[in-house]
Amino acid sequence: METYTVAVERILDYTELDEEAPTIVNGAQPPLDWPQHGRVKFCDYATRYRPGLPLVLRGLNFQINAKEKDPVLFTGPLRVNLDPFEQYTDEEVWRSLEHAHLKDFVTSLPSGLQHDCAEGGENLSVGQRQLICLARALLRKSKILVLDEATAAVDLETDDFIQETIRTEFADSTVITIAHRLNTIMDYDRVLVLDEGTIKELNSPEALLRDRESIFYGMAKQTGLV
Repeated sequence: METYTVAVERILDYTELDEEAPTIVNGAQPPLDWPQHGRVKFCDYATRYRPGLPLVLRGLNFQINAKEKDPVLFTGPLRVNLDPFEQYTDEEVWRSLEHAHLKDFVTSLPSGLQHDCAEGGENLSVGQRQLICLARALLRKSKILVLDEATAAVDLETDDFIQETIRTEFADSTVITIAHRLNTIMDYDRVLVLDEGTIKELNSPEALLRDRESIFYGMAKQTGLV
């Protein structure tokens, strides 16, 4: 009897949850090839982890123009992970794998492109997962690429592969990188330094390094880059 009562209580709790926003809003759905341009603009942006908590970012206003210089994998074949909507040919898939330095690895698999990926890519190394997601972005020819600590958990060799691919294959894309390894962003067009949720510095790495009072210079000095 107690079990049934708990079940009813849980159902009641669900009925009191706030309704999620609709997946598709009529009149506001972007075209399939969106975004067509590598421009990102933040207007007085603020966010918190959940309602009731303090803002972790607030008052962000900046624009990233085009040509300024944890991976998701699901259960199923590797090819489906790379091309879930079957929009590309095998030749295009193999080309993206080659550019992501994965062609030899996939060729060595008994099932090749049909290799079964476990949920979250658990049967692959962290580096392989990162490179597969990079190959997916290469296949789509993404105009905007966001990397959130993309190389934090990989070895230096894999890091080098990823950095080389980003600079050669995404030269015409806008790349936004959240990084703690400062050496990976020293040749970027601009660096944005946040502190306590607000923008403290926004300039080219060269300009920030010339200012020995800048936060960025201090971080670079701590890591032995200057």
